Amino acid sequence: MQAKLAFLLAVCAASFFIGLGADGITRSQEGRVLETAREMRDSGDYLLPRLIGQPRFEKPPLLYWITAAGYALTGRVNELAGRVPVAIFGIACVLALFALGRRHLGERAGFFAALALATGPLFVQHARLAETDVPQAFFVTLAVLAFLGERPLLAWLIMAVGFLNKGPGTLVIPLVTLAAWRVWSREPRVLLRDCHWWFVLVSLALALSWHFAVLWTQHESLGVFTTELGRLALKADERHDEGYLYYFREILNFAPWIIVAVAGIPFAFRQLRRPTGDGARGLRFALAWFLITFLILMATRNKQRHYLVVLLPSCALLAGWALDRLAAWRAWIAPAIVAAAIALAAGNIWKCAVRDPQRSEDVVMRDFVRRVAASLRPDDEFIFLDSTAYGRNRIALAFYTQRVFSTVTERALRERLAANTPLAVVTTAGPLPVPLKQLERAKVGRLTWTFWKNR
Repeated sequence: MQAKLAFLLAVCAASFFIGLGADGITRSQEGRVLETAREMRDSGDYLLPRLIGQPRFEKPPLLYWITAAGYALTGRVNELAGRVPVAIFGIACVLALFALGRRHLGERAGFFAALALATGPLFVQHARLAETDVPQAFFVTLAVLAFLGERPLLAWLIMAVGFLNKGPGTLVIPLVTLAAWRVWSREPRVLLRDCHWWFVLVSLALALSWHFAVLWTQHESLGVFTTELGRLALKADERHDEGYLYYFREILNFAPWIIVAVAGIPFAFRQLRRPTGDGARGLRFALAWFLITFLILMATRNKQRHYLVVLLPSCALLAGWALDRLAAWRAWIAPAIVAAAIALAAGNIWKCAVRDPQRSEDVVMRDFVRRVAASLRPDDEFIFLDSTAYGRNRIALAFYTQRVFSTVTERALRERLAANTPLAVVTTAGPLPVPLKQLERAKVGRLTWTFWKNR
């Protein structure tokens, strides 16, 4: 077991940490976490998150707190310091899945499951981003492990902490899975014990603590909370109102392990029909966990690829069971699986740490903004003239300069020039009026960013 554990840690460390800070801010979701945590740390207000100076109620604050702690521990505000906590969550999720599979499906199945998760391209990609999806997958996996270990109070506390990371999904997925599994196992009375009213009350009190604290001082936050829930479950915005086949396509980004898992489902059901099937309870739970999670994701109107990350531990667990059956059939298959996983991990490292940063326009944006930051003085009023630019680039402007800018119209800009105010202006528009002078320029995608100053 120790050799397997050491091997998993080595694969995770290589896949999640090599070149972790090489890429710029590539996604708006990541930029919001990095910049909100920076503003939280700078302001000292850890209750009310702010993004470019504006209150942000859409998401609970746990990852903001953890990211801000990463900045404080390293003494630096950069992508590496912000991404390290999520990479650690990725390792913890892999180890939790290993413990779950080892206990309920066998040590080899648990090892293969953890190895599949640690090398699955979709999981590796998001374990290298400062976003909430990998921490959510960890909390769901840990809650499942606690429920299966007959420790329901601990599971409810874990789900409550997970709620503070990404909201109700961390509660819904383990609970619906648990209910389906208990009914399938003909243990409905045990389900009542798992969901004791005292456990539920303590969990909800912890999960909703931040929401009530914010609502006490910011009454408008209630409308934001309800709108966010409605957008997820009932009415998605146009960008994310995908069809029912969307997740069937996107889950292929977890290949080859999703193919192994799906191919193993018929054999898993056949195994469960045997009266003396080994590991029947664990296998039954793995099937329920995967199918229930996928159905919940399908039922939501707002569909995005990164939402699939919470499905990946259950998918990897099924893949681990199927690979274990193959290895039991032919001895040479086990080393072949490990070799394939090592090759896949090497491919992930090359893609994430080498190819993508070299091709990334966001690295150009980062270099440009850092030059802007080097030219800013404390008395400069920092202005962004064009608010129609891409969201992640606007966030990058604040993050890399470590300044909150104001957005003004060209008329307001002329008024400030007439008042002889020291100005630093970043814009995606055309030439600006004299006496502003162009200092830096960079082309990022379809936009040309220019930095101007009057002194």
